[in-house]
Amino acid sequence: MKLDIKKICKSIENKHNELGHKLGWRFINSSINTYIDNSGICILTLNPGGSKFEKSICALQNGKNAYLDESWNNQAPGKDKLQVQIKFLFKEINKRLKKYESSEELMRNSLFAHFIPFRSQRFSKLHKKNDSIEFSENLWSNIVNSEDFDLSIIICIGKKQFETINKILKRNPFYNQTSTKKLSTGWGNDEKSKIEYFSTINRFRKEDRTLSLVYLPHLSTFQIFNRIKGEREIKELMDYISGGLFI
Repeated sequence: MKLDIKKICKSIENKHNELGHKLGWRFINSSINTYIDNSGICILTLNPGGSKFEKSICALQNGKNAYLDESWNNQAPGKDKLQVQIKFLFKEINKRLKKYESSEELMRNSLFAHFIPFRSQRFSKLHKKNDSIEFSENLWSNIVNSEDFDLSIIICIGKKQFETINKILKRNPFYNQTSTKKLSTGWGNDEKSKIEYFSTINRFRKEDRTLSLVYLPHLSTFQIFNRIKGEREIKELMDYISGGLFI
């Protein structure tokens, strides 16, 4: 089954109104063409934040990317903590991919989306949370199981979407999980810290294609990139994640 992005966004609008959400919704944080034509990389965050109504957005204009072009939290465009960390993430991938002239070009050709499109100040305050999650699980199940789905790496910034996409892939008879690997993010790996934070990478095979599903802790809180401490762990982690593009 092929999926029409306009129909998808219409279904989001209808569910937003049906559930009584008041803050608006946002689905794709990259240009609309990246839904089908992309680098093979997807960044999947949980849901858009905010405490007041903002105009609903299906996708951005061609060539635009929210992590490069938008001002968040009164910062200059691209200078919010999460934006900065995502830019460093793509810089590391681009070093290894060597397909695009710059990491910015790679970002503009990658898919960025929210797992749950409905806005909330915090996830704990998401209106009609269970119904919103159920709708989003069905939404992404349809996307992953469609004939248009052709990604090589899905990087989930948060566990909820990682666990859900993992479950969807395991239910799909055409995908077979071939490996799972847990690697340190370099955060908390010292004597003073009680918890060391890890990334999980599950690899799936579909015919002659490999899909890597990646969990990373939230990069606003755990700013794991561009720091001397943990540099060795990040190199190992990025070597492994990026290696999925060449399998």
